[in-house]
Amino acid sequence: MRLFRTRAAAAACAALLLAACDNDPLLPGEGVLAFRYSGAREGRYVIRGTPTGGRSEYATAHVGANGTTTIQAFSSTEGVRGDFVVLVVRGLTTPGEVSACGNVQVEPCFAGHVTFDADPSVEQPTANTVLVANTFLFTSGEVTFTRSPASGRVEGRFSGRARNATGAEITIRDGAFAVVVPELLPA
Repeated sequence: MRLFRTRAAAAACAALLLAACDNDPLLPGEGVLAFRYSGAREGRYVIRGTPTGGRSEYATAHVGANGTTTIQAFSSTEGVRGDFVVLVVRGLTTPGEVSACGNVQVEPCFAGHVTFDADPSVEQPTANTVLVANTFLFTSGEVTFTRSPASGRVEGRFSGRARNATGAEITIRDGAFAVVVPELLPA
C-alpha cells in the first residue's frame, strides 16, 4: 500500500510541477514551488521565479553552515503584499524523508509556515493581528528530498497540516518543489 501511495504522490507532484511550469523547462536560476490546501482556507499555490532582477515572485533555497536547508517562495498578491512559504529542513542533506519537528527538536526534522497576504515591510508580525491569523505553522507532515541540495538544486515533495494562532487549520497536499541553491551552483 505504501508503494502505491508513494507512486501516486510522485505522479501528482510531477503533474503539479508541469502545470506550474506551463510545460516550459525552468530557466537557469529559476525555481518552482506548488501545493494545494484546504480547511480554513482553500486553493492552489503555484510560484515560479527567481529572487534576482527585482522580481516579486520567486522560489529558492539556501543551505546553512550546519546543513540546514531553507526553501522559501513568495508570490505577490497586491502591491508589496503576498503569500510567503518557508520550509526549514534540519539534518537532511541527501535524498530522504523527514517529519515535522513539532515541539521536539530532534533532527532530522522540518519546520515551516505558510503566510497569506504578508507584508514584508512589517518587522513585528506578532503585533499585526491580520498577519498572525494569516500565518499557518506546520504541526505535522513530511518533506522528502528527491535531489540533494549539494547538487545546487534541491527537489522534492511535502505535505502536512498547519495551524494559525486562532486554532484554524489547513491541510497541505500534493506539495512539490524544484529550486536552486544559488551558493552551491558552479561558478
